[in-house]
Amino acid sequence: MFQNRNLPLALLILIHLVIPLGLILWLWFGHSASQFDWMVAAVLTGTFVLLIYFIGFWRYLSIYLSYLWIVLFIIASIVSYMGVRELPFFVQMDIVVWVRVGFDLAFSLAFIFLIIGAIGAYFYPVKPIELAFPFRNGVYSINWGGNGAASRLMNYHYTGSMHEKAGVNKPMIYAVDIEKLNILGSSALGILPTELAKYASYHEDILAPCDGQVVAVVDDLPNETPFGGHYPYNVGNHVVIMNGSYQVLLGHMQRGSIKAKAGDIVRTGDIIGQVGNSGMTDAPHTHVHAMKVTGKNIWLEEGVPIYFDGKNPVKNTLFFKK
Repeated sequence: MFQNRNLPLALLILIHLVIPLGLILWLWFGHSASQFDWMVAAVLTGTFVLLIYFIGFWRYLSIYLSYLWIVLFIIASIVSYMGVRELPFFVQMDIVVWVRVGFDLAFSLAFIFLIIGAIGAYFYPVKPIELAFPFRNGVYSINWGGNGAASRLMNYHYTGSMHEKAGVNKPMIYAVDIEKLNILGSSALGILPTELAKYASYHEDILAPCDGQVVAVVDDLPNETPFGGHYPYNVGNHVVIMNGSYQVLLGHMQRGSIKAKAGDIVRTGDIIGQVGNSGMTDAPHTHVHAMKVTGKNIWLEEGVPIYFDGKNPVKNTLFFKK
């Protein structure tokens, strides 16, 4: 977890702003010697823009930037191609240019490999269960989600070193983290703020995503300071709801906000608590995962993929709720 916000802030700006803008401007206004030279630049730029579209941490800046870069890449590709379409497909290149082309193609292949993994996160080996989205009134982003076995960059819950070391990653293979976005498409006012009140999710009502019986409740853990770096290793205050053959855990809730106790029956859409920042969490959000019921400890159960209202909650997916 973050001990210092300066490094992640610098990486956010570099990866999400500086590099994509630089590549797009290079493609748009660069002087290609041949169509082949242009193609190398277009592939490198396009694969990087597509990769960060899938795996980027857009909620810290604005989710709408991810769409802007896609649009600008398309425009830059069209405009720049018009300038090279009369050039020969290939011209002789010296060793320095070949080295640059080699690096460009190597990076492009690496990006393509990661993109294939990200796309794989959209697919599951078994049919997902259907849950209701646990929020209303606003725009919500999936921070992490999808098939964690396919891509750690899309969903770290399954292959994250802390989860693997603790032996609790199996039920979280398809876990989902949800955050509310403000009108600017970001999760908070400012970039990586440490004040809880600046986060759009904080104190939002969490709704039961299914009918069922509450089988476990924890409601005595305090909020952690966003990006403070000192978190207890757990999902914080949470509720577990059992519905037939599966159970659903909702975590990182606000202390004292949980309205149900073990043994209570809840219905889909009932308010069960509020978003907090308890447990191992950098910023206010809600952790959700579903698992089979076998009678084991909930951290030894088998994870089950989920859909919310028929929609696949993969990383950077948006939910618009009234």
